[in-house]
Amino acid sequence: MASKNFVVEAYRSFTFTVTVTDSAGAAINLTGETITMDIKADYDATAIISLASGSGLTITVGTGTIVVFLTAAQCTSLLANNQYIYDIKSAEGTTIQTYLSGTIQAVPVVTQ
Repeated sequence: MASKNFVVEAYRSFTFTVTVTDSAGAAINLTGETITMDIKADYDATAIISLASGSGLTITVGTGTIVVFLTAAQCTSLLANNQYIYDIKSAEGTTIQTYLSGTIQAVPVVTQ
């Protein structure tokens, strides 16, 4: 599992791309997997933002690429807390695999 921390600007959309690879660096084929992303205030908390394929996540199965898109409203909602945690995971049958996790924080901007 990889880890990456992000700082996003309030009132702005935010996009990043994750390429899921195996231990040899080859892209993992994501065919048949259900990919989701949750952003929470704490590990035991309910997700305040949940993304899935077609709703904030764009998956290119053969290349192992996941594009994450947070709207400006979603980024602004993160101002309510200092820092959040997130994970991007897949479910294939009963197997759950976390591909990326870390922290995400929104900072205010002067011009909205």
